[in-house]
Amino acid sequence: MTKFLTCIVLVFLYVICNAQEVSVWKIGTRDNSSADLALGPSEYKKFLANDFGYEDRYYLIGKSVPGKDFPYVIPGPDDTWGGTWSTSGWRTHEINILFGIDNMNENIKFKLVVDLLDSHPGKSLLKVMINDKQSEKFLLKGQSDSSIVGKSPGLKSRAIEIPVNNRIIRKGGNKITLTVLEGSWIVFDDVRLEATSDVKLIKPDKVFIRDIYPCAYEIEKETKRFQPLLVDIERLEGRPQIRVELDGKDIFKGQIDTARYLFEVPMPAVSSSKKSTYNILIEDQSVAKGQVLRTPQKLQTYADYVDTKIGTAHSRWMIAPGPWMPFSMVKISPDNQNR
Repeated sequence: MTKFLTCIVLVFLYVICNAQEVSVWKIGTRDNSSADLALGPSEYKKFLANDFGYEDRYYLIGKSVPGKDFPYVIPGPDDTWGGTWSTSGWRTHEINILFGIDNMNENIKFKLVVDLLDSHPGKSLLKVMINDKQSEKFLLKGQSDSSIVGKSPGLKSRAIEIPVNNRIIRKGGNKITLTVLEGSWIVFDDVRLEATSDVKLIKPDKVFIRDIYPCAYEIEKETKRFQPLLVDIERLEGRPQIRVELDGKDIFKGQIDTARYLFEVPMPAVSSSKKSTYNILIEDQSVAKGQVLRTPQKLQTYADYVDTKIGTAHSRWMIAPGPWMPFSMVKISPDNQNR
């Protein structure tokens, strides 16, 4: 009986261990080298020249290429080669990873693994955000100054494993953001997402849909009120046509020209809660379907669209986002630095 129970336990542990090894996606190869990533292993000073680090840049799983689109290094606020200085404004850089999930098990568990080849020997405070809902911070102290230029043979990557909270990863569009809040640079070996069972990813084509959700407000057009269905969409190629159906009826048509769009698709306002079905079509091909709960909301004014925090981070003394008189001597403006 004891032997039988021991066998059962071993089989259970084997199943658990192997379930955790299913790879959803990965960027780079875990080989104790950053040479397979963009700019690697030593061209860190070309980071800004290649437009890396900006909030609107991203690495799209299934579309982007590691050796071209994912930098091997992220500068910190202390790194002047990253465009930061006391007179030019302290700034951080973001590495955004986008991926779409077509289908997955409801009970699945995810784990994000960030393999770092090294970080600055002084201090690096790494922040990891998952769908803007789960935030993790790691205070790092590296081994060698020369690892940023690929001259530290024998270094072994350090794995940072982050269990993802239940229901953070969702069907549809997902985003992971990596940034260094304080201190100096970090160097990647690879980044990967693991799961306890197989996951079917969306293969990006002309567009990538980041998110779809009903707005917590209503708008008015020609005396009629609507609750917008917000479609957050990234154009990838061409000038595709977008069409949206609600409960089988067309309610919106538009064209996507460049970059990112936030379409306010006008769903007729309701007086009480109602479930409806939406269908997003690109060039008459369905790319996303789902249900939306429509509810009565307050009316949105033009002033409600204003985000008073725009431009208040990474501030520079000669640039102030707040209002002032032309050629004024005093410029009063918010200053929303990372701290």
